[in-house]
Amino acid sequence: SGFVGAVLFEIIMEMNAFVVVSRQYPASRVGKGSSQNDNLLERIYVVDHKGNVELLSTLPVVRRGKSKPDARPVEPFLDQAVLKKFVGPKWKMVKAHVKEKRLQLKRKPDLIKALEFYHKLELAE
Repeated sequence: SGFVGAVLFEIIMEMNAFVVVSRQYPASRVGKGSSQNDNLLERIYVVDHKGNVELLSTLPVVRRGKSKPDARPVEPFLDQAVLKKFVGPKWKMVKAHVKEKRLQLKRKPDLIKALEFYHKLELAE
């Protein structure tokens, strides 16, 4: 795109080996006119200590009264392979916790609960 400048991310959680960050972007519009609208999507990334970045999740940002009726809804996306890669050997325990608590990782609050569980495991070492 040719953009040059600072890009700001929200830090969601810091772990020993990686950081989970988030950024909101305009969602593409379906229909005539502008290519962007007021609808937003949030992308959640995992960044390791070497600065390598991988997309973990894409979620719609729900803002009351702000969405455009002609906008295509953003389908939630989660790359479990990325989560598994960064969680490493604790993946089986995290997966069991997700199943036990009936967490839906394509929802941000549930994804954060799973990451908090992993962080507790990490701190217990």
